[in-house]
Amino acid sequence: MKFLLIAIVSIILLCGFAGPLRAENVAFVTVNGIQFEINGSPYYYIGTNFWYGLNLGSAGPGGDRARLLRELDRFSALGINNLRIMAGSEGPNTEPWRMVPALQKSPGVYDTNVLDGLDYLLSEMGKRNLRAVMCMNNFWQWSGGMAQYVNWNGGSSPIPYPGSWDTYQKYAASFYSNSGAKQDFNDFINFIVNHVNPYTGLAYKDDPTIMAWELANEPRGYDNVTAFRAWVDATAAYIKSLDFNHLVTTGSEGDTPYNVGNNFVIDHKVPDIDYTTIHIWTKNRCWYNQSNPS
Repeated sequence: MKFLLIAIVSIILLCGFAGPLRAENVAFVTVNGIQFEINGSPYYYIGTNFWYGLNLGSAGPGGDRARLLRELDRFSALGINNLRIMAGSEGPNTEPWRMVPALQKSPGVYDTNVLDGLDYLLSEMGKRNLRAVMCMNNFWQWSGGMAQYVNWNGGSSPIPYPGSWDTYQKYAASFYSNSGAKQDFNDFINFIVNHVNPYTGLAYKDDPTIMAWELANEPRGYDNVTAFRAWVDATAAYIKSLDFNHLVTTGSEGDTPYNVGNNFVIDHKVPDIDYTTIHIWTKNRCWYNQSNPS
């Protein structure tokens, strides 16, 4: 198994200045041993989260393309050349604590403005030689995510939003055992991977601007670990069956001091996972005590 480690919320590797607008990306990011490569040369990057980019790129409600272009130019000027973006969000838009409007309003029903915003974002990123990590789902509530897929497929209503974290996490983790929820997500994967971007003329599966597909933001096995690991294996394999060009990763936060049903090594020991991820939350993980910083 190809085994690379990336810290999503920390800047790890430095790269050269990305420069002004240029031709779109023309080669895919690959893995060779423990090295990312493009056309056989090492690929190093500074990355950041840009989760709201698809909404900012919309020509409809919530969009601001002038701001989007300013922010992309600013990233380039700072030497940032890799953006982790939400490539999926689930409605309805009336739910609390959500990024709205959602891309997927109900199973298989898409907001065309938000989808166009994602198309526009990827097109403009390509012009600036920026690469995208496409986050497809979310264990947490702020984009709909697994809890919303469960809710669409027989889950209790309303969704038990955080307040009782234990109750919410059990609800979200039931996704891995809910055949209808998993099928709806697979249908979304099929839709987005094969979607043709009108700005580039490329299907997403053929667009080198995309570096990788990320299964979800911080997926936790929680109290459903066996089903969780089976889902990681099956979903990574399904993406690879549709798209042999791009890398696939889990989106895992890695090991934590808490029992959340994750094991860094086991969770990534899957043939179709190309590299690993961790999220370095120093305060949340009790590695840093703000009351005693020394």
